Amino acid sequence: FFLGAFGHEHADRNQIARLALQRARDHLAPDRAPGRLFLIGDTPADIQAAHAIGATAIAVTTGTYSADQLAEAHADYVLEDLSDVKGVMAMLGASA
Repeated sequence: FFLGAFGHEHADRNQIARLALQRARDHLAPDRAPGRLFLIGDTPADIQAAHAIGATAIAVTTGTYSADQLAEAHADYVLEDLSDVKGVMAMLGASA
């Protein structure tokens, strides 16, 4: 991933998501808006943050939450992990 924001940058997940969105906007030419947005995380708070900025929530079960718990939190996708790089990149609309 060429840009983003991460958990160590702020205690509030929604603020982290907003920071990532701002970085995306700063990275683009002034006349372009970010395309599809994705937020990858392993907690319901990450899913909430994704939805707060209009991003697709990709949840991974690499933390303490189960697939069922992440689905109940309204993740758009729930994955066991990100080891299937080609599959994840295809989901993101990119090539690996």
